[in-house]
Amino acid sequence: MEAESKTTQSIALNDYEKKMMRFKGGISACNLFQCDNKEAAIAFIHERFQQIVYANPWLKGSCSKGKKHKIYLNFDSSDTDATPLVFSGHAPSSINENSSYTDIINVCEPHMVEQAFKLYHKKNRLTKLTILHLDNQRFLLIFSLSHLIADGHTFYQIFNMLSSQNEIYGLNVVRKNEFLQAKDFIPKRHFKFTRSPGLIFWFITKILFSRKKVQVKSFELNQKYVQQQKKQAKEGGVVPFVSTNDILSSTYAQLSDSNAMMMAINFRNRIPALTDKDAGNYEDILVIDKERSSTKEKIRILINDLKNEEPKIKIPKGRAVLKSNPVFITNWAGFSKPVIIDNTHSLMHLPLYTTKQIMYDLCVVYSPRADVVSALLFMKGLDEDKVNSHPLFKKS
Repeated sequence: MEAESKTTQSIALNDYEKKMMRFKGGISACNLFQCDNKEAAIAFIHERFQQIVYANPWLKGSCSKGKKHKIYLNFDSSDTDATPLVFSGHAPSSINENSSYTDIINVCEPHMVEQAFKLYHKKNRLTKLTILHLDNQRFLLIFSLSHLIADGHTFYQIFNMLSSQNEIYGLNVVRKNEFLQAKDFIPKRHFKFTRSPGLIFWFITKILFSRKKVQVKSFELNQKYVQQQKKQAKEGGVVPFVSTNDILSSTYAQLSDSNAMMMAINFRNRIPALTDKDAGNYEDILVIDKERSSTKEKIRILINDLKNEEPKIKIPKGRAVLKSNPVFITNWAGFSKPVIIDNTHSLMHLPLYTTKQIMYDLCVVYSPRADVVSALLFMKGLDEDKVNSHPLFKKS
């Protein structure tokens, strides 16, 4: 597919985007702000976002299908007016940082980017920035970006630029073939599990027959307990260190009694050719069995060496997938930074998920406020009482 003019570009998306992202909704998050001069804060956001789009005109693009099932991101690099991507409205003043997830998602969901397959050949639908007025001093900022063209890393590269403290720059949107090397980092059985007919059928049965509603609750991590666990691991000498994510991942797998915990892995800087400034989906799924998720140290060993197969990996396969208990964990906290606006206080940052599309237990690690790490749990089978009784989580 050739460019129509010197400023029109058509970028072929990678195979992972083409095969795995078709039915995904947008990656979305919101911030609740309070300020003395709301008009000035909102004007700053508008100006800042305009500069971001000027540096990244692909945000205004559209996607199209081509020959041999290829999908293209099409945009005009000279078309940098952000206005079509910006929306505004009002929300109930009762919304605050202590509101239930259901109340917040009901307000935000209409302003989230749709599933990828609904967006083909539609311009200005891949990115949305929305401001919802709550009262004279507070407003919600909602940012949403199609998962077809961006992963969580790319999402926060753009979102973080809204802060007055961060540099605005253009990301490289041309996909890199080096991402194919991801298969050299993860054993084949991981790829087979996440793309298996058994897992697809498992999802279908959940969609058709599961009547259990998702319960959503945020749990702040107990940093005193986290530091104790890190000290214990260091003194144990099995690994030089463990991360907060290692501790949470092992705990979550055990509380869920999962024999197949799926974890999103970012391949930037793991594959030398992929850098932080490469936009797109450069991630895949690591599947962690019960043995490897049993301790924080074993999680760390696996993260350091994704191809480590000692002891033998015991991921469900064949018909056993249908009786498995897959759960998913993803870490947003490592990507996000506080959005700082002069004379404005961020009361809350929150990842946004459409709960009716969640078929399994999901843990999203995020930072609701500066220097705070929390776990947003979408619970289908996980017992909330188990979470409340575990020392990793602060008592609410």
